[in-house]
Amino acid sequence: MNRIQAVWRLQAKDLRGGLLRPWLIVLSILLVHSVILTVGSSEGEQFNGSIVTLYIYSFVFSILLVGQTFPFAVGMNVRRGDYFTGTAIFVGVISVLSALAQTFFAFVEKEWANYWGSGLHFFHFPYLSDGNVLKQFIVILLTLLMFNVWGFFLGSLHFRFRAPGVMIFFAALLVIIGVFFSLPGWYPRLDAVWDWLYVRTAFELALWQIPVIVLLGVASRALLRKAEL
Repeated sequence: MNRIQAVWRLQAKDLRGGLLRPWLIVLSILLVHSVILTVGSSEGEQFNGSIVTLYIYSFVFSILLVGQTFPFAVGMNVRRGDYFTGTAIFVGVISVLSALAQTFFAFVEKEWANYWGSGLHFFHFPYLSDGNVLKQFIVILLTLLMFNVWGFFLGSLHFRFRAPGVMIFFAALLVIIGVFFSLPGWYPRLDAVWDWLYVRTAFELALWQIPVIVLLGVASRALLRKAEL
C-alpha cells in the first residue's frame, strides 16, 4: 500500500499538467468564442466542438505519462503492479474531476448562463446531454476514461515493444478493418450496426465502453510487467 501511495504522490506532482492545464485551454477557448459571438451579434444556436480538446489532451497526456514516470518509479524499487495501480488511481481521479467540471459547466451553460447569452453550445449538446445530471456525468466520465486508457495502453505498448510494436498494432487494426470491408455482404451488416446504434441513447452507448476500458487496463498492466527499461 505504501508503494501505491508513493506512485500516487509521484503522479500527483503533475496534477497541473493532467487537470489544470487542459481546463485553462478549454476555458480560454470558451472565452474567445463568447467574445467573438457577442461582438458579432450572432443569432440562433451555435454549436462548438472545442471541448474535444479536453479529450485529445487526456489521450496524449496518458501516453506521455508512462514514458515520463514508469522508469523513475521502477528505478525507485516500486513494483510494476503497484505502479500500474497507483497510476490507474491517479488517472481515475483526474477523469472524475474533469467529468465533474464538465457536467457542472454544462448545467451552468443551460440553466444559468442561457448558453452564454449568444446561443453558444460549448458544454451542453443535444443527445449527448440528454437525461439527468447523473447520466450526463457518467457519459462524460466513461468517455474521458476511454481516451485516457487508450493513451495509457499505447504508452505501455510503446514501452514494451517500442515504435515497431505500435506500428504493428495499428497495421493489424487496418488489416482487420480491410478484411471486414472485403467480406461479401459487409454493407448490410454495417447498416444493421448503424440501425442498432441509432436507437440507443448516449448513456446506453457509454456503458458499452466499460468492457473496453477494463480490457485495455488489463492489457496495459500485462505489457508493463514485461517491459524493459
